[in-house]
Amino acid sequence: MLFIGAATVITSCKKEDKLTEKQRVFQLLTSGKWYYQTYQNLPHGAISRCFDSTDYFHFHTDSTFTETWDFGNSTYTVAEDGKSIILNLGEGGGKPYSAVLVTITNNSLKFTINWGKGDSSEYSFAKTALDGCP
Repeated sequence: MLFIGAATVITSCKKEDKLTEKQRVFQLLTSGKWYYQTYQNLPHGAISRCFDSTDYFHFHTDSTFTETWDFGNSTYTVAEDGKSIILNLGEGGGKPYSAVLVTITNNSLKFTINWGKGDSSEYSFAKTALDGCP
């Protein structure tokens, strides 16, 4: 009887499923609005910090996003390895660009986009909005 009880307890304990990196990134992206903190043309452009609560990315769970500062609304895909996201920039799907994730945590998101011909930009976001121009 003791053996059967122990076997039942052991087999009924469900192991916690581990998220893949793609799933983890997807959950973080879709956890709420990401407010612009800084923008910089790389490698030597001035850093822009003139943002407020109206400047954000909002990644939705249906793989669409709302963006209010520069790109408009469109779709995105998280790469299998979770190291980048493909942003289809422009209404209706637009042109795809790979946004390489520099960091992503519960409260911080930073990515770079290579526009081609040596032009790239770095964007940083947080869960709280800035108060406009310093």
